[in-house]
Amino acid sequence: MIRSDFQTIRPPHYQINIARLTSLLKDKALCLLFSNDRMPRCGDQYFPFRQNSNFYYITGIDTPNSVLAICPQHPNPKFREILFTKDADFENALPELMYYARTVYIDVEENIKFNPDVKSRGFRYANSIKSKYPLHDYRPVFQIIADVRLIKSSYEIEQIKKACDITAKAFGRAIQVVKPNVWEYEIAAEITCEIIKNGAVCAFNPIVASGKNACTLHYSDNRSQCKNGDLLLLDFGAEYANYASDLSRTVPVSGRFTVRQKQVYDACLCVYEYAKPLFVPGMSINKVHKKVSAVMQQELINLNLFSLADLENQSSEYELMKRYFPHKISHFVGLDVHDVGTRDTVFEEGMILTCEPGIYISAEEIGIRIETMMLVSATPVDLMEDVAVYAEDC
Repeated sequence: MIRSDFQTIRPPHYQINIARLTSLLKDKALCLLFSNDRMPRCGDQYFPFRQNSNFYYITGIDTPNSVLAICPQHPNPKFREILFTKDADFENALPELMYYARTVYIDVEENIKFNPDVKSRGFRYANSIKSKYPLHDYRPVFQIIADVRLIKSSYEIEQIKKACDITAKAFGRAIQVVKPNVWEYEIAAEITCEIIKNGAVCAFNPIVASGKNACTLHYSDNRSQCKNGDLLLLDFGAEYANYASDLSRTVPVSGRFTVRQKQVYDACLCVYEYAKPLFVPGMSINKVHKKVSAVMQQELINLNLFSLADLENQSSEYELMKRYFPHKISHFVGLDVHDVGTRDTVFEEGMILTCEPGIYISAEEIGIRIETMMLVSATPVDLMEDVAVYAEDC
């Protein structure tokens, strides 16, 4: 089906998004955005559909196998913005669109950390279109849209706040069932149930990591039994209206920290509280991480994990710290749980990022991470400030 009236029926938020994108295109441009495919699971079943984030950001449409063509200067107004929901319709209209375009923008995802074997519809179409129309000037549009996505609108912030509220409810439900001998997957089931019950889906598979499992980043098996004396690291988030959230908390399975566990927890909490006010305009993930690293290093010394004398033998700065805090302090969150933006992206008001220090001591089977989501502002806003974080409250 072809929707040439798409511009008039789209909600205001998406009208603003497409206007911002259109203003960044060259003269006589054609911009093609592609939805995600439905991915086969087994037999005649598909995995649950999740829309391409750039496509959703511009269209608000959750339909698979769709194409949005933007040709702002086409002489026929009906061709200036068309939503195709059938591939054949797009193929029939493509010659007309290409005839009036000099520059063709195609959305092919660019991610330095992720290169899946299954290529997107945008990637497949890009190769096909280039072979049929080799003389056009082809340009990527992914980064243009990504730059626009970085600063969240009031509408987006509201959706993310709803996702955070649902995540908080799921955490409250999860900790009620935490006790010795409960299985990690039972806790994951409670988290998932609460998220779905509130009209959302899991932004990623919940991480429920007890004991030594908490020392494995992105542990996902959730098959172990929680033992008395273990710590339990929970990392999960709801996705509401395609907008993600991300929370981590660490609690004692028995309900009470050991002396050593509380020492490590308080050290992580100290770094967490130091880091939160740093999410202000002008900073970046790398700048925040550098400041945080100095504080974390001192906390690890206080925990007797290494000494000042040991620092003199490091081959690189913070080498010893990275053994116990191997990941960065933050990542962007939005339509993707690891959203667009780099570690050198300069913070601006309206950006949303995690704040997540962690301390992992494999030899002691202690893994602790405390994570929230920060809205960048002159006075940064903790979007999950109501979720218990102090040891005596967990």
